[in-house]
Amino acid sequence: MIGLGHVDCSFPELAIFLLMLSSGLRGFRYVGFIENALDIDPHYATVIFGLANVFGGIGGYLSTLVVGKSHFGPRADLE
Repeated sequence: MIGLGHVDCSFPELAIFLLMLSSGLRGFRYVGFIENALDIDPHYATVIFGLANVFGGIGGYLSTLVVGKSHFGPRADLE
């Protein structure tokens, strides 16, 4: 997906190929992640999977908050 941003508009076939490649390779990242929750406890795998997603999402939220405060200040663009 990173390479897709660098593709010129005159090469739509390359852009489509990169989208197909990224969609096809996306399945490899879920294989170990889902099986780890099933290996820990099969009865509570959904709870473990949900908690892992919550704690994983907190990092994404906090990083955007820190970057926003450090680069733009408190509501500098709204005044």
